[in-house]
Amino acid sequence: MSSLGAKERVAQLKKRLLSWDFHPHDLCEEDLMRCVVIVIQEVMKLDGLGDLNIPERKLSSLYCPFANWHVMTRV
Repeated sequence: MSSLGAKERVAQLKKRLLSWDFHPHDLCEEDLMRCVVIVIQEVMKLDGLGDLNIPERKLSSLYCPFANWHVMTRV
C-alpha cells in the first residue's frame, strides 16, 4: 500500500472508530492492528502519558508478535 493509500486508510479507520456502528469483526487483521495503533496513539495524548513519546514504528512493533501468534493459532 502506498504512503498516500495508507494515510487514507488510517483516516477511514479513525472515522469508523468514532462511530457508534464500529464492528471490529468486519475488519481484516491488518486494519484491526491499525486500529490498535490508532487507539494507543490517542491514549498517549492523555496528560502524563504523552511524555513517554513512543514513535509510531515502535507501536507497530508492539503488535507484530501478537499478529504472528494470532496467525499461528489459526492453523
